[in-house]
Amino acid sequence: MLLAAAVVAGLALQAPSGRCAKGPTLTVGILPTFNAGADAFGETFDQHLALKLFEQLQGTAARPVLLNPGRLYDPTDNDWVVEYGRKSGVDVLLITSLLKTETPEKGDWTITVQSEILDLKSGSRSTSWKNTAAINKRDAKLDYRTVKAGVFGAYIAPSRVFEKQPLGKAMSEIAEQIHKQCLQRIQAIPSTRIEQRTSTEASSCDFRVKILYASRHAASKSYSIFVDGRDESLNVKDGDLLLHGKSGTLLLQWVMNDAPYKLPTQEFYQSNLDVDCAKPQLSINIGAAGEALLVWQ
Repeated sequence: MLLAAAVVAGLALQAPSGRCAKGPTLTVGILPTFNAGADAFGETFDQHLALKLFEQLQGTAARPVLLNPGRLYDPTDNDWVVEYGRKSGVDVLLITSLLKTETPEKGDWTITVQSEILDLKSGSRSTSWKNTAAINKRDAKLDYRTVKAGVFGAYIAPSRVFEKQPLGKAMSEIAEQIHKQCLQRIQAIPSTRIEQRTSTEASSCDFRVKILYASRHAASKSYSIFVDGRDESLNVKDGDLLLHGKSGTLLLQWVMNDAPYKLPTQEFYQSNLDVDCAKPQLSINIGAAGEALLVWQ
């Protein structure tokens, strides 16, 4: 269940330094890439693709937000997806699905990701589109040769940074294609939201991150939590983590190692935190479907 810490630490957010931007901004919720093809590399590929898309959309006309809809997430369940997206406070959803890899007997294999945009105001979806990358069949596997010891026991980690592996390069190629086409499609969607960002040097503060369950009496004691790639797991007490940071964007990645029985939690969660020093606590509310909603209080 525990994602390799070497992988998590390698995903630290490369947030732009302090900048000011003002104007109509669409908030784009990035849902985890759905592994529709059940390829063995799918889970790792999907986690990295969602984060890569988030990084690429930063600094554009869109404001990206990483979302966590729970383990039972089905991109075809329109009613549930729309409801979750609206509760998350975003304008549109970027929905991606990793399709089954095409594996001809001769020649390269083809990795395909299908994407679409869901406008939460109207509830309508764009026409879906597909992006592909070719890969030699000998390279269509993760490099899992290094075994390391982690805080919560042994785990297997890739011996090279994922994006330097052939699968990682294919992921980056597809992400760049999706990023460009996503921006083209959302240009026609009106937005009245005005975003004002100021320098991340403006202030710093202590704040708490608290993971809570909607279900009564549900709790976890064991977490793996990384903040901008730093392992903060030993500092978590009953889902409560005290942090010090500057106003700006942080990347939070976590796993509940002892999630409540039968609660369909994701294997791995990742969210971007826009730190607001005027509000000292961020509550991460885990719902009955394992979905996460973030609320500053």
